[in-house]
Amino acid sequence: MGSSTEITVLAALERAEMAARERRLVASTEAERITTAGCERASAVASQADTRVAGALDDLRQQAESGAGRAIEALEREAAERAQARTRSSDGDPAFDRAVEMVVASILGEHGSAQGDEDAS
Repeated sequence: MGSSTEITVLAALERAEMAARERRLVASTEAERITTAGCERASAVASQADTRVAGALDDLRQQAESGAGRAIEALEREAAERAQARTRSSDGDPAFDRAVEMVVASILGEHGSAQGDEDAS
């Protein structure tokens, strides 16, 4: 009888060992699947990150170029306004006008212009 109990116990142990092997195989297969899925996900995230970083850099570059362009336009506008203001200030300035008249009169007087003679009469 001892041998039939031994055989029964050995058969039970073999079945338990076989079930454990099957569970390890399933667990190993699941671990490989999870690892593969994780690698694929990491690759996709890295690819998307590269694309997002490149897009963000392009946006920043465009913003910097646009800002620089606006700054240049503002400086050019300011320079033109200052040049125009200088021109306007000399156009309406009575002192400037008198100085011009004196220079013109002096030059015309030295050359003996008829216009200077007309003003005298």
